[in-house]
Amino acid sequence: MKKIIFKNPSIIKAILEKSLSIWIKSKCSEISNLKLKLKGDTTQILLGNINSVEIQAHDIEFNDIRIKYTELSTGEINLQLNLATLNIDLKNSCTLHGSIVLTNDDIEQTLASDKWKQLRESLTRSLIGESKVSAIFFKGDNLIIRTNSKKNLEGEIFLFKMKNNSNDLLIYSEISKSKFTLPIDTNIAISDLKIQNGELIFTFNSKLKES
Repeated sequence: MKKIIFKNPSIIKAILEKSLSIWIKSKCSEISNLKLKLKGDTTQILLGNINSVEIQAHDIEFNDIRIKYTELSTGEINLQLNLATLNIDLKNSCTLHGSIVLTNDDIEQTLASDKWKQLRESLTRSLIGESKVSAIFFKGDNLIIRTNSKKNLEGEIFLFKMKNNSNDLLIYSEISKSKFTLPIDTNIAISDLKIQNGELIFTFNSKLKES
């Protein structure tokens, strides 16, 4: 078999990284400080055989979900990229490992969107029996729901914990015993979840299926 020789492989690799970055940006309503690296042998990368794709990004809006920061990395992956149309075909199933950070602003804006406001109402109705609340936010290691109150200018405050429960996120009260289960895509397995310094941080593993 004749060996394929690429001229200026580093330039072609940079073009592929740029093209993939443009494709990712096209899938997001907002994204900033996007960094993408293709790992592996340069010749194999140019043939679409990549050891790993590593991604970092800030201030993302995807599917009306706001995200402060994410890091993603794949396992071995085979891609077919059409540079003219920026269409990407995944030729094999591969693993995806990631971490995501959500802030109070992210939660507020996400749950206020038309797509997710019904989830907000279902969550608060299940946990405190009210669909309309003044705020939902993280503080310390708690999720806080604040209601309007005529007696207290700061409103009535309810504290909740969050934990990974198989393929679900469980939000619960240690006092009232109320709870709300947020189902997660069955292809996503959350490996760690915590509320820290007013932020929700979780890591996960998933599987990307060939297209």
